[in-house]
Amino acid sequence: MAMYGDRADEGLLEKIARVGRAIPGALYALGRSVKSILTMEALSDVLLEHKLPHTVWLLGVRYTLAPPPMGQRGEGRETEQTVVDESQNFKLDMWSRLWFSYRYNFHPISGTELTTDTGWGCMIRSGQMLIGQALVH
Repeated sequence: MAMYGDRADEGLLEKIARVGRAIPGALYALGRSVKSILTMEALSDVLLEHKLPHTVWLLGVRYTLAPPPMGQRGEGRETEQTVVDESQNFKLDMWSRLWFSYRYNFHPISGTELTTDTGWGCMIRSGQMLIGQALVH
């Protein structure tokens, strides 16, 4: 009976290991899909396609994005120019930030088969980006 239990435990452990190996790949695929949808350019475009004025904060800097009034000239042009300036400033600020991406195709980490940091390296990258941004400024 112990042998049967050992085999069952080994089978369960192997299934768990297989699922564990599949998770980083699934997270990577999900991340790639989201990245292709929400690029920085697309994100800034989405923020500008709003109906009501709103405020966007990026690392302590406030950007007020307001749509130009419909059918008004004169004042509308000034407001429109302000919106363009705010959106451009927002885009420039967003693009000026450090961005550390996933790493892949490196030599396996000792004792594992991992050749990418997808699924476990995000906290390291987040910390590195914060420290790097602090050092730049």
